[in-house]
Amino acid sequence: SLPVELWHDDDPALTSREALDIMEHVGSVSLRSFRDVSFDASGKTYLLTLSALVHTRFAEVLYIDSDNLPITDPTALFESRPYRDKGAIFWPDFYLVSPWASFWSVLGEEPSYDWTLETGQMLINLNKHWRGLALTNYFVRHGPRFYFDISHGDNELFLLAWFALKSPYHLAPYVSLAGDVRGGTFCGHTMLQARPELPWEPMFAHRSHDTFSDSSGLRWRGLKRFDGLHLPPIVDMGRASNEAYEDMLKTWAYLISSRYPDSLVTSRDLRAGCNVTRLPDQSRCSCIDGAARECWDADGPMESSPEARAALSRLAAIERRTRGLLADMYERNSSTLRPDWIIAWAR
Repeated sequence: SLPVELWHDDDPALTSREALDIMEHVGSVSLRSFRDVSFDASGKTYLLTLSALVHTRFAEVLYIDSDNLPITDPTALFESRPYRDKGAIFWPDFYLVSPWASFWSVLGEEPSYDWTLETGQMLINLNKHWRGLALTNYFVRHGPRFYFDISHGDNELFLLAWFALKSPYHLAPYVSLAGDVRGGTFCGHTMLQARPELPWEPMFAHRSHDTFSDSSGLRWRGLKRFDGLHLPPIVDMGRASNEAYEDMLKTWAYLISSRYPDSLVTSRDLRAGCNVTRLPDQSRCSCIDGAARECWDADGPMESSPEARAALSRLAAIERRTRGLLADMYERNSSTLRPDWIIAWAR
């Protein structure tokens, strides 16, 4: 029932008469081209999210990446208590903001244990948070010259803007993992983001591998939940007191300056946040473009609860429908599409 803006880069497959008829049949879907707005189309894909948000016609926006699939109807988010109270809901990434990053010096604030943001989905009331969005847009557009040197991109620059303006936001619960099971090994390839008020009800499935998968690609056959906040000993020792925190920062600053004087080292390098690991064994990898990418894993067994089985059932239904749509698209356009079109699209 929600109106939709589908942003694209003058994709002829979307502007054909047949595609327009389908969108008209589906409902209130309007096409928006990045080339119709002030967008630097020079391959800087990190500008796409902010360009869409800055130029949208909506006053209240649920932004969703193209490789991110809603598992349940997100309409109720707009009436949820967290959104009505704060005007913005963000979802967490795997990692914490680095407590020793230059990020905090720019803010003039003491470091704190805050999650970086996974910007594949964001709910923002632009009437309330236009200044935050405008400041984030400034940071990202000037990223290559400065701000990317003190951050890991927009997942921290949104935070930098919100913190600088002291703007409120609600952070959804911990992320969990969905993945395939190959030879008894869990191969996580999708971040599952939860409904803000229900920690174990997945709402979005954001794939990082085999984004548009064919029948031989990675499936959704297993789920894993993270067991809480993971902090390496050098970071954890700083939680005892303000003095311990200062000692931790000094110790880490010395270690980094002596070993990696020219590098940007953040929480990702120490896995401070969710205890996510990369699988070293790529022998069973079968990403659609033939390039082996390390899947994710988390401590503990795969989930077997009724909630996990229900989520997997919904994911399987989405997978069948998505593959059916892709197959139908190829059948209807086989005369104009290359045989490897889906691989090129995924890349």
